[in-house]
Amino acid sequence: MDYREKATILVVEKISDNMGGYEETETELKTIKCKVAPYTVKSIDSKGREISYSLNKLFTKEKILDDLDDDFKILYKDKKYKKVSMADYGKCYMVVMERDD
Repeated sequence: MDYREKATILVVEKISDNMGGYEETETELKTIKCKVAPYTVKSIDSKGREISYSLNKLFTKEKILDDLDDDFKILYKDKKYKKVSMADYGKCYMVVMERDD
């Protein structure tokens, strides 16, 4: 698999507002080389209708975060995506991502 495409990993940091709350800011963690492939998911809703929607799979050899359960966002081709799931296959990592509108 060729990893010619690039994506930027964004993490959300919570900064205290000194009044008991916080403000969220997105910061760029790093840029990774990757391969992105779209795929379609089909499911049946409660009324028996078939619903299909598109997700993307991102493959990379680079370690993104230390913990696979940590949340992050991906900036890919000027569009922002959120992580749905992530898997470590030993030789590569796979991130399932959907558009974050």
